[in-house]
Amino acid sequence: MASTKISKKNNNILLSSFKKKCFVHTRFVFNGANIANGKEIAFFVELYILNPAISPKRPVLFSEVQGSSTLLPSYCAVRCGVLGKGGKELIKYNSLSEFIYDKKTGSIQIGSFSLTNEVLIGAVSTPDGTMDWNLQYERQVPEAPSYSSSKYKWNSDGVKTVVGGTIHYNGEEYQAVPNVSYGYSDFSSGLEQIDPWYHISASNLVSTINSKKLANSCFVVQKIEANKYLIFVKLEGKIYSVKTGNFIHKKCVECTCTESNDEQNMKRLHWSVSIHRGKVYIDIDVYCHESSMFLRTFDHPDGAALSNVLCGGTGVGEIRVYRKRLRTKTLELMESVRVSNAICEYGSDKKL
Repeated sequence: MASTKISKKNNNILLSSFKKKCFVHTRFVFNGANIANGKEIAFFVELYILNPAISPKRPVLFSEVQGSSTLLPSYCAVRCGVLGKGGKELIKYNSLSEFIYDKKTGSIQIGSFSLTNEVLIGAVSTPDGTMDWNLQYERQVPEAPSYSSSKYKWNSDGVKTVVGGTIHYNGEEYQAVPNVSYGYSDFSSGLEQIDPWYHISASNLVSTINSKKLANSCFVVQKIEANKYLIFVKLEGKIYSVKTGNFIHKKCVECTCTESNDEQNMKRLHWSVSIHRGKVYIDIDVYCHESSMFLRTFDHPDGAALSNVLCGGTGVGEIRVYRKRLRTKTLELMESVRVSNAICEYGSDKKL
């Protein structure tokens, strides 16, 4: 029921956005294994809507508006592809006239793309490749936080999303298996994208203390404003949730993304998150090689900027949870978790 309620709320925001200049972004990221050779790939499927009411009868692409004082980009785009080394994105642009919304069921359809509270179906074919998918999904963390302001909204209801079904990518068949698909989904909308772009999340977590797989665990760190982050960590029932920027949490969180070299002198990005709340200290470190990421762009509603984002789906790292002993002032390690298959994103705007 929680998933259905959250989905309807997102759809209501989406529909209200049709009346103004803005973007709407809903996405799914999940792993699938090649049927023939077992190779795993991180796939993504997204709906990216930009200023749909401005040009409801035909999609107006970002390239069209450059040099124009009257045009703005306007389209409903289905975006899909793979994250990781050799990553690729396929895009099908549609107009608002092709958008169908069923108020009873909350389902959305644009051409071959269909999204309900439980099913994700679609296909995209371009000169760069083809991909189709028939998937079932379930969001499993109803207590995940959300954020809303007059300029930006973000919902992390799918921080742990179980995904199952079949994907065909460039003539090869892949299977998403629910327990090992490590799915993620979220929803955002607003007047402009966040700059700089900062996101890490994962649900493939294993305790390094007892080697136990943490099946009821996940985390996400998302930038929500210029100097604000929303952080949610769930470790087998224990929840740590922090939204920075207010007086209480003003100095208790530090988030950075830096470039470094590994032991083999290969370039990688390092996402570092440090949280200090009372007696609890949490450190999150996630790494992803630059060779395993690729650059994606997201158009801004004003037609004057692009978000250039390095994206990866194979991040690795660790979460460490400490408790401060009041008597000795020392930190006691409570949990140490190995992170795999992390979604890693970092980027900045390019003004045009």
